[in-house]
Amino acid sequence: MRRLQHHIAEARAAARNLSARLGPLQPADLRPARLVLRLDDADLPGSLGEGAPLAEAALQARIAEAVGWLGPLPVTVFSAGIDAEGPAIELLRFAHRLDNATTLVTAGLGLDERVALALMDAGLGRLCLRLDADSAAPGSPAQGALKALRFARNARQAPLDLECWLPWEGASAAAAPALLLWARAAGADGLRVVAPWRAEDLSPAPPPAAAPPFDRTDPGTRALLARMKDATPGPGADGRSALRRPFGPCPVGGQRLELTLNGRLCACPFQVPIPGDGALASRVATGASDHLQAISACDRVCAHPELVPAPLGPTRSPWPG
Repeated sequence: MRRLQHHIAEARAAARNLSARLGPLQPADLRPARLVLRLDDADLPGSLGEGAPLAEAALQARIAEAVGWLGPLPVTVFSAGIDAEGPAIELLRFAHRLDNATTLVTAGLGLDERVALALMDAGLGRLCLRLDADSAAPGSPAQGALKALRFARNARQAPLDLECWLPWEGASAAAAPALLLWARAAGADGLRVVAPWRAEDLSPAPPPAAAPPFDRTDPGTRALLARMKDATPGPGADGRSALRRPFGPCPVGGQRLELTLNGRLCACPFQVPIPGDGALASRVATGASDHLQAISACDRVCAHPELVPAPLGPTRSPWPG
């Protein structure tokens, strides 16, 4: 029965995600398809915001509010490092127990076998391991993390999906052939090329094409990467035609809601955040109008999977048995 409930929740989330891609017609119509909790400023184009960090209980309360408002929905936690006593594991456990599909995006710092086992026991469904130019080197955080995760997944017989993210910029792009071979040999389930937040950081070389299903970089992302490399100052900075979206409004406003450890709330991290504090639904209802209007007026093309997630392709089920 519980497995059936999981599949029903998954189907509802997929339907909401499809609807959200159109973006809200009015600010009051915002019903995001995903919740993102950002615990540090790694890979963040803006900042975490001002103010004291939220307590773990407050972050759990926000997850519960989102589920009460929207029903079960995918929950992603961003944390460059993980430790057994930190908030990330308990937040993932809490979200999983409320029937939300869970994803952790991390650089693997501190992720050893003890932490990996705790992540399995927390019901983590998907882990995205961000690579850098040194990830294939012996003793790197990514190498240790992937080894620990494979051990824990086998030990717990967990259906965890292990995906590597390869930022297509600078030294990491130059090392792409070696990183791709290493990730495959090290036991990752797939690798996705990730656009940088800003076009000026983009590598001019075309991203590698491995054989599917290991290669998870979808054609839409490849097309956007090709357009982004023609821009100099960055996506949306001066409205250059090479970066304008060819079809329809930006879907980000309807796709996601992001809350940082310092309480910064937004749909798009490039825009001025949603003001206020308190429950998510009330903050959105009373303060999201200017934020969503700024998103509607923006002509940035975003190829980053956290903003407009690409299809997963063949993966393990995110729902543990």
